[in-house]
Amino acid sequence: GNRILIERNRALLVVAINGGDVQPLATDSTRDLHSCEWSLRNDWIVCVSGNSPSTIPGVNFGNIAPSAIVLVPVAGGELVNVTDNVSLNVSPVWSPDGGHLYFVSNREGPRDIYVVDVPPDGNIRSEPRRITTGLGLQSVSFSASGDRLAYVTYVARANIWSMPIPTAGVVDTSRAVAVTNSSQVVESIRVSADRQWLLYDSTLHLNADVFRMPISGGAAERMTTDPADEFAPDLSPDGREIAFHSWASGSRDIVVKPLDAGPLQTVTATPAQESYPRWSPDGRAMAFVDQYLNTLNIIQRDAVGTWGQPTELRRNVQVQGEWLDGKTLAYPRNSGLELIPVDGGPSRIVYAPAPGSDDPVVRSVARSDDGQTLYFKSFDAEGESTIWAVSTVGGKPRLLVRFSDPSRPSVRNDFAAGGGQFYFTLEDRQADIWVAEITGR
Repeated sequence: GNRILIERNRALLVVAINGGDVQPLATDSTRDLHSCEWSLRNDWIVCVSGNSPSTIPGVNFGNIAPSAIVLVPVAGGELVNVTDNVSLNVSPVWSPDGGHLYFVSNREGPRDIYVVDVPPDGNIRSEPRRITTGLGLQSVSFSASGDRLAYVTYVARANIWSMPIPTAGVVDTSRAVAVTNSSQVVESIRVSADRQWLLYDSTLHLNADVFRMPISGGAAERMTTDPADEFAPDLSPDGREIAFHSWASGSRDIVVKPLDAGPLQTVTATPAQESYPRWSPDGRAMAFVDQYLNTLNIIQRDAVGTWGQPTELRRNVQVQGEWLDGKTLAYPRNSGLELIPVDGGPSRIVYAPAPGSDDPVVRSVARSDDGQTLYFKSFDAEGESTIWAVSTVGGKPRLLVRFSDPSRPSVRNDFAAGGGQFYFTLEDRQADIWVAEITGR
């Protein structure tokens, strides 16, 4: 009760409750540290490393991006890994005696409670043990007496819906029709360059895989089967390769998979968070966003198919944008919408909300089939999502779609446009709080 732990800019700091200097404790330079808890023995602090948005109510709450459980010595020193970071590991809590660590993980399927023994030296000698089966947990907490456990069960469904792009006036989503209808969560949606395919990621098989289905209708085709999560697919302009970001290495990396059953090609392989690949119209370059630095990058491929080193184009960029043409990218930046030349020249601001106004903030961007209009998704002060249109030459945005039905919200930034249709997800999130009596065995 004499010290306060502070999480700031991926670092842990400690300050005495009666004031004094802030003492640095630990830093994870590649991922954020959050959900920390002191051990009652006062020797270790446990934290989650990575995917803090999954714990914050809003757009990314409950997402399944991987994270790790780590131990931080109270006396200072190196972090100790309790788990790997190729699955979701969250909500760590100490047992009342401080000798056991409980947490929630999806390492073997649905999110369940796991426990691992933590000796005073922090040298963990055993693998975590699963102690519940199929609960679908979000978080856990012990009572102070240690004889009760409170936990939250969480179930989410997010399927793809579509509707015609309005040509006049403002419409709501009552005219939308379901494209998919499964017990799954879809995050990213993409229309192929030839407007023949709908690409998306899905948790239909528990972890996130990449799928495609014909725009005209038909069965979905599973494109990846790796136990690691894959997200945000984009089909190459010639239809022969699919790009996505994968968590196989423990961080987001861009991967290209040939559709002729050839070997996977790793485009980026760093501890950074490269995500949301976007093929250039000629298929010889790719744009992507590093979610750690919020930078927009471009990477080129030579005539024999070898990828070079990425070049940073801009900072403070949101992840979902578009190629406007072979020389220009359209991305959300600084709450507005910018056209960014791939040669590194100056940007042209298509739209910027007035400071202090109710103007919509740009969260994600899609382009019209003719390339003359850009669509963007936004959220108002009450969290209601909307889709707007603005000319590529600039001007005042025009409101097209309101998601006004509170029972069918579209929570994520992601959406797509193509073939005269908008594609987006409508979500259903449900949670319950439970209390369990604990008995020893």
